[in-house]
Amino acid sequence: FFSVFFPKPEPMAEEESVQVAVRMRCFNGREKDAHAKRIIRMEQLQKGSKTYIANPDDGKEKMFEYDFSFQTFSEQEPEAGPYSSQETVFDILGRPVMESALEGRNVCLFAYGQTGAGKSYSMLGKPDAPGIIPRTCNAIFDKIAKENDPQYEHRVDIQVVEIYCEQINDLLDNRKNWPDHGHKPHLTNHGYVVDTVKKPCFKYADIDEAFKFADGNRSVGSHALNPESSRAHTIYTINYERKKRHETGKVIETVVAHLNLVDLAGSERTAVAGTQGQMLKEGNAINLSLTALGSCIKALSEGSRPNFRDSK
Repeated sequence: FFSVFFPKPEPMAEEESVQVAVRMRCFNGREKDAHAKRIIRMEQLQKGSKTYIANPDDGKEKMFEYDFSFQTFSEQEPEAGPYSSQETVFDILGRPVMESALEGRNVCLFAYGQTGAGKSYSMLGKPDAPGIIPRTCNAIFDKIAKENDPQYEHRVDIQVVEIYCEQINDLLDNRKNWPDHGHKPHLTNHGYVVDTVKKPCFKYADIDEAFKFADGNRSVGSHALNPESSRAHTIYTINYERKKRHETGKVIETVVAHLNLVDLAGSERTAVAGTQGQMLKEGNAINLSLTALGSCIKALSEGSRPNFRDSK
């Protein structure tokens, strides 16, 4: 499973500004070798969705409600629920986030779950099945190209950073230029920010090139639960600006927004993952930061003040 949180595009009360989705992936090789059986089914309603988990001992089901439930387990098992492709997930989650950002709202979408749950596949995808992040970037430039109004100017740049063991690294910069203890965040009117490389992008190919460079800098590793385990949280920030000019050349309207697409590292049970040494240290840092994130979400949902200083 993984969850995605993002503000709804229409105006609404703050306590309703987060939606949660869950996705069921197919079995991996380890689960197939163990002859695992599916015990989950999903139901998409006109408003909201339901996910049912059956007790393998007595078959009794427990029901959970989410804004969306995506069944990506199998196209051949309709009893598991309607199948959701990468395109389906983008149209329901990624596109509304993109549209909201282009209207001038700061939005955030992130995937959360256990290691090997399919978060990176959902967010980044594969060359033949792109995920939410590349689809969102492509859709932004498609929309800009279709506007074709000389009154408007558009500017897009991106930043890509990772939080590795509570250290912020700039994935768009050469590793030799990284500060010894990472970049230090500082408080601005837009929250805590870091001064990292902002790459101007004029077409999707520019973003794709930057993402490939950033991917080569990412901290990844292999353990018993996941052969391609993210060892850090990766944040892809798309900074968007649109200016409208009067026929005299004077700027009469400016829209600025920041779109944060986050691929979180997965929570780990160290005994099962079989990690040790540096990977054990990484896993502990991941778990602690995810606990801090969960505490912040809980505090915000209860209307209390979260403690943002527990983790970067």
